[in-house]
Amino acid sequence: MILYRTQGSAEIGFGHIKRSVYLASLIKKKKSILFVLKKDKSAINYIKEKGFKYILLNQLKNIRWDLVTGIIFDIRTVEPLDNEILNKAKDNNIKTGQITDLGLSKLDVNIIINASINIDDNVCKGKKDSCFSGSQYVISHHKFIHFNNVKRKYKKKVRNLLVSLGGAVQYRQLRDLIDTLYRYNYRLKITGGFYLKKSARKILKRLYPKIKFVGTVESLARPLFEADIAVITAGTTSYEAAAVGTPAIYFFYNKEQEEIANTLEKENVGIKISSVNKFDKDKLLNVLDDFSLEKRTAMGKKAKKLIDGKGVYRIIELLSKTGIVQK
Repeated sequence: MILYRTQGSAEIGFGHIKRSVYLASLIKKKKSILFVLKKDKSAINYIKEKGFKYILLNQLKNIRWDLVTGIIFDIRTVEPLDNEILNKAKDNNIKTGQITDLGLSKLDVNIIINASINIDDNVCKGKKDSCFSGSQYVISHHKFIHFNNVKRKYKKKVRNLLVSLGGAVQYRQLRDLIDTLYRYNYRLKITGGFYLKKSARKILKRLYPKIKFVGTVESLARPLFEADIAVITAGTTSYEAAAVGTPAIYFFYNKEQEEIANTLEKENVGIKISSVNKFDKDKLLNVLDDFSLEKRTAMGKKAKKLIDGKGVYRIIELLSKTGIVQK
């Protein structure tokens, strides 16, 4: 049995838990994976919908540690009980691994994988032989590989926008953005997040009749590929947009997402706008006006080279070599 410790909530978003499911779904004998979560209804429902079993973090005393063959961490913040998991792993000679971004919440594990494009020596300090970092380890759903390989033709005019402000987006935040873009006749496809109520969706559809919501899908691979521009937060979705070659406009909720946006802007695959809570309407519209065909084509080609969508397979191979995942 593999313990997979991850997090998802309105406070920290759902990037960690989504990519954890992407990776877990490709691990052989996935029925032996047990997710370890804090109590959050949306996070628990998401794991159950994907067909995985779970246990709450405060129920770890019920674990049969002699049945645990490996432990994977993908968390934004370390809880005291996470250190207890590590201590149990060491006591029982269980191999451990961590998937992280930007070196956040680094743990004393057997292998560290920095699943972002940032290569930071501090992340791997003291663990150079067991630490792997760079864009080749960015995690996305396996369908992104297909769209990464498709030869893409960019349209002369920007019309289709995919809007995704993260799993924890609030109604007012989403409405402010939709209102701005709708007035300029962009065709909008929206991802609603985990906490947006059905009643809120109905209100938005009534106010803005031409918008469409992305339905229940395995991944955003096709919706992102079909968009001329992705208007998104700088988290998991920003890497996914790059994998399919869609230039992006980035918003952010916290300093970590802002750092990701800065890095992606520096790589010239997208442009940072502002915090979601301090929405810069004028900058957004100016940036959209400036997205020429030549600029979008160059950005898209570079983005697909930067992130090829194969990160999940590289990570599974590393976890297999370490003994956390059985081949």
